[in-house]
Amino acid sequence: MIKIIGIDPGLSSTGIGIIKGQGLKIDGYSYGSIRTSKSFSLPRRLDQIFSKLLQILTNEKPDL
Repeated sequence: MIKIIGIDPGLSSTGIGIIKGQGLKIDGYSYGSIRTSKSFSLPRRLDQIFSKLLQILTNEKPDL
């Protein structure tokens, strides 16, 4: 089984999708987004996106 993560970059909303499967069969998927506030400074917004992506990658351990 393989796990693939896709990231749709964006500053106010960064999309994330994860697919698990083998060959042409999909065994599961999940998706979500990381949202940042326009009132935060750019460095703070980028840090928030980085921290949450790092947490997701650490927990999910995707193959690709």
